[in-house]
Amino acid sequence: MKKVLGLALFGILATGSMTYAAYVPEDTDPEAYNEIEADCWAAQRKMDIQELVNCHKDLADWYKKKGKYDVAYYEISQAGYYCSMAGDYKNAIKYTLEAIEGFKKIGNKEGEADNYRQLGYIYKEKGDKKKAKEYYMKAYELYKSIGAEKDAQDTLRAMRSKRGY
Repeated sequence: MKKVLGLALFGILATGSMTYAAYVPEDTDPEAYNEIEADCWAAQRKMDIQELVNCHKDLADWYKKKGKYDVAYYEISQAGYYCSMAGDYKNAIKYTLEAIEGFKKIGNKEGEADNYRQLGYIYKEKGDKKKAKEYYMKAYELYKSIGAEKDAQDTLRAMRSKRGY
């Protein structure tokens, strides 16, 4: 049993290290990054939505300073996601639109489509079915244009689903 737990822990740590290595630029001050990351984990464990939003905004700013815009816009999207979880639709929309504009600027159509789908979900939760459908369809068209057929079909299912996302 100890061997299995040890292997599982090693797998988790290795995966975490690979994730860290994939997104963190080489010239990074590990202490600065680790401090933000530790704050995020603490907020996640407590499920403190406002702390999670602040943490993802801090990470977005940090990644922008390092020139990692794709990850920065993902972090902004995450701030929008957590706002929507809390029912703060005004800020959820604000951050999600900011992420869309960022992804457009860097030419990341998948990130753009993901966030259009997120907007569809937000508007569906707000009860605005017309706007929800509009954004789901934007996501669908973008996914189709980049050959992401599974994501396109998942978007149609989300649009039709009572759960939404």
